[in-house]
Amino acid sequence: MYDKISAEELKKKMERGEDILVIDVLSEESYRNRHLPGALNIPYKEIARRKDEIDADKEVIVYCNDKECTASPIAAKKLVKLGFKNVKDFEGGLKEWEEAGYDFE
Repeated sequence: MYDKISAEELKKKMERGEDILVIDVLSEESYRNRHLPGALNIPYKEIARRKDEIDADKEVIVYCNDKECTASPIAAKKLVKLGFKNVKDFEGGLKEWEEAGYDFE
């Protein structure tokens, strides 16, 4: 199973320089438009194929657009099924990040 994380919790982890891997599971086009600072882009449909790009020793945080978006929960479930132990879903995604007033890359 995986946990959920809020924009505020994620922002604090980033500010503290915690060893996390943030993954944008939306399309490459969406990622080019805007994404969270330092995020890696692996569209959710490619998670299994590209699992070797993900460091299993890090806390892995996936996100998509908003709470209605199903891409990040699907990605989180896939990662757990693939054996990743420390997975979180930032379910509020881009919308919650923007509403909190945080910057994008």
